[in-house]
Amino acid sequence: MHIRQKTPIKIGWHKPPKGWFKLNIDASFGSGTQKYGLGGVFWNVNGHWIVGFGKLSYVSRSLEAEIKALLEGFKTAQEWGMRPLVIETDSVEVVNAPAEGDDPLVHIQARK
Repeated sequence: MHIRQKTPIKIGWHKPPKGWFKLNIDASFGSGTQKYGLGGVFWNVNGHWIVGFGKLSYVSRSLEAEIKALLEGFKTAQEWGMRPLVIETDSVEVVNAPAEGDDPLVHIQARK
């Protein structure tokens, strides 16, 4: 019998830098139904929740759901005047997508 050794990983959340806001986004996708759910939460420099959003709909693949979460986050940030903005997501594909025309008032990073 082989016993698998558990390796601890350090997980943490950090407040945004002074003068910035933070948005955490995520999406889920059911390939059998093509339904997705997305959500996001905005935080201030003190780590206090400001506003959140959630949505259900249909997409053809998981990356599309993650991008819709990002777009909904941008829309909410604009409506609430929350910039500059740090965005955290678990989708490396979303992080690598906006290589050209990056806005210096937005920083996107993948959670580790």
